[in-house]
Amino acid sequence: MNEAEAAPRAQSTSPAPAKAGAGRFKWRRSRRSVVLPVMFLSTGALVVRGHGSGLEVAVAQAHATPGASLVYRDGPPAGFSGGFGEDHCQACHSGDKVNASPGRLTISAPARYSAGKTYAVTITLKRPGMAIGGFQFTARFEEGGAQAGTLALADGQQDRVKVLTDRGVQYAYHSRPGSHLTAAGVVRWTLRWTAPAGSRAVLFSAAANAADGDDSQSGDFVYTSRARSRGR
Repeated sequence: MNEAEAAPRAQSTSPAPAKAGAGRFKWRRSRRSVVLPVMFLSTGALVVRGHGSGLEVAVAQAHATPGASLVYRDGPPAGFSGGFGEDHCQACHSGDKVNASPGRLTISAPARYSAGKTYAVTITLKRPGMAIGGFQFTARFEEGGAQAGTLALADGQQDRVKVLTDRGVQYAYHSRPGSHLTAAGVVRWTLRWTAPAGSRAVLFSAAANAADGDDSQSGDFVYTSRARSRGR
């Protein structure tokens, strides 16, 4: 039995993010005061977020038909894990209240970790009738929110999961193939997490979207979940 199998698991429940569809965002900073209209285009989307005293502007190519809203079949932009004050999938998707029954999002992670050891971490989204599912996940120190350890792709997940680093924090999220269900009403993603040095508490945060697959922002169900791990 390997370390990932032997470790006690910290189970946290809650339900699923992003209806995936847009390509990666490339952020450009501006220090000028800018007033911009909200726009959704058939070939792309303009997205703005605050940054210090200025703005960051991104143009993303969206896989959408004319008149359709921005969706995320190829994964969401960083910053939508639902943890540490971040928003989650309901920033773009709507349906019922967050974590609506009968859906559920869980994080299976070690309740205790040994410094430098590598563990399997699994994010599971369940909802009857779900057509596709998406997620975003982070592993950060509970105190301060800095990146905790290192995330990497697990065997067999290379075409289903991606990891990017934004401002020092790693964000794991689904790819287009990774939005496909792994069983009826279920989609599951697995990562390899290498624990940090020391014994500080680590908080795993995930947000997910149980989507109906119609490439619109409505009719989806968003879930969030957390799990905690402490060093031995």
